[in-house]
Amino acid sequence: MAPVALVFVLTAASVSSAQPRAQNPLESSPTASELASARAQFVNAQKLFQVGKFADALPLFLDVAETTRSPNARLYVGHCFEQLGRMADAYKAFELVVKQTSANRDDKYEPAHEAALAELALLNVRVGKLVISLTDIPPGVAVTLDGTPIDEKDMGSSIVVPPGDHHIEATANGVSPAHRDVNVDGGEMKTVILSLTKLEEARAVIAPAPAKTRSNESRSVGGASMRAAGYVAGGVGLLGVGLFTVAGLSAKSTFDKLQRECPAGCTDVGHLDDIDRGRILQTGANAGLVIGVLALGTGVTLVILGGEKRGDGTSVSFANGGGTVRYTGHF
Repeated sequence: MAPVALVFVLTAASVSSAQPRAQNPLESSPTASELASARAQFVNAQKLFQVGKFADALPLFLDVAETTRSPNARLYVGHCFEQLGRMADAYKAFELVVKQTSANRDDKYEPAHEAALAELALLNVRVGKLVISLTDIPPGVAVTLDGTPIDEKDMGSSIVVPPGDHHIEATANGVSPAHRDVNVDGGEMKTVILSLTKLEEARAVIAPAPAKTRSNESRSVGGASMRAAGYVAGGVGLLGVGLFTVAGLSAKSTFDKLQRECPAGCTDVGHLDDIDRGRILQTGANAGLVIGVLALGTGVTLVILGGEKRGDGTSVSFANGGGTVRYTGHF
């Protein structure tokens, strides 16, 4: 939609948004002076928006939206963010409009509700989503995304982010920090699972092993250890394949349900949770398949190499919740 047409549509809907309606739960109960100030700010913000001064109009619309709890003012906030190229912030603003108008289906807010839904559908392919989870949550844990703290209530839920590279870090007392760098494309959802290791366990893992004289006995022990590692990797592979099967079936069930309820495609807020759940399950299924195949291949290789009698060696190193297995030998 061209900016001129956008202004025309929104102006008619938004003029009434700053009017006092004490019985409306979407709005607070501002004083008369606050309402007068909000009306003046709203008019000034509209003028700035119409001439393309979106950065100047944004703080005025934000203040009006907070003062009056007006979905129409919040709709303007989303369009300002969109015009400034801040697509993730625009998505969050439009999402808040949908939640506000869904909580109180007042006819005067129906145009704002429909406009926000339409914008969310368009922005879905222009933003990414991250689901951040911890294998365990120690006391005092702090998780940040690109340096910004993540609320505990947002853990395990999809977080809207701009496409590109993102840095996730988790810290807590008595544990080794865990961090992960991830790239997310527009329209993509990725799940990141962080594992925090106690400092005592981390020191034990990275402690150097004592040097041993190479002998037939040491080679035999090394081969047995390699075969044992191979069996463990194979077990992990089987678990990954199992995860692929279970998550894949659950994702299919969720998408089948959405297809039955919305043959033409679901865009309303009532189905957002089901859509996110289906995408998370699909991501888990794909991750399970990749992990399963890689682990099974690694397990088979280690078991075969573990039977060799020639001079060889295996080293295992861990860092930041991840691990690497390296094998060297003579053939």
